[in-house]
Amino acid sequence: VGIRGGIPEIAQNDAEVSVLRCHFLRCTQAGARVESFNALDWWFWHCTFEDCGEGVSNWPGAGNFLVYESVFLRSTISDLRMQHTASFFSARNNVSIGSQSFFLAGFTGNPAGITLQGNIILDPKSIPIDISNFGPILLLDNVIRSRTAATGPAIRAGKSDFPSDVVSVGNTFTLTPSLDITGRFTTVDDRVVDGSSIYPALPILPTIPPNLKRPVFEIP
Repeated sequence: VGIRGGIPEIAQNDAEVSVLRCHFLRCTQAGARVESFNALDWWFWHCTFEDCGEGVSNWPGAGNFLVYESVFLRSTISDLRMQHTASFFSARNNVSIGSQSFFLAGFTGNPAGITLQGNIILDPKSIPIDISNFGPILLLDNVIRSRTAATGPAIRAGKSDFPSDVVSVGNTFTLTPSLDITGRFTTVDDRVVDGSSIYPALPILPTIPPNLKRPVFEIP
């Protein structure tokens, strides 16, 4: 594991942490993992996760994470994985290429707000978004290009005895059926297109800001 937060046997109160512009390479379990119910508000910005088991996870453990504008390449389990819930989870404007799945959420009896917005998911090996949490779940403006031989759905949420609340707006899929939702469900402006029409440019992530050598004033 590249970074562990809230390690139970060491410290359980690792909260409000930002991880910026980091590269996680070949971390067989997870690039980053939060492991206690007090490991809250872990923010990941402009990171790269390459050939890891999971990119960012809270399993086994707890805590919450928010991942923005990052790149995931070939995660063997999932780019993002949540199990125990402690707060709000979100993933916005990320790019995933060739991973097993993008967002995997196992069942617990505790609901969590989940927002997945503006993510580009290309050629996942299994169901890219698979959620067994009550939610509420907001799916907004995501693009999912499934493999040619893939079968539906692109997004699955809820179980027969444990339904999810899902709102899906403006998402683009290449697979039919696209959505398999058990529970209260609203869809607006979702569409299915030919996979050949989806070839987005890969993002250029920010580099380390230049040192402008500004004066530093010591204040007694």
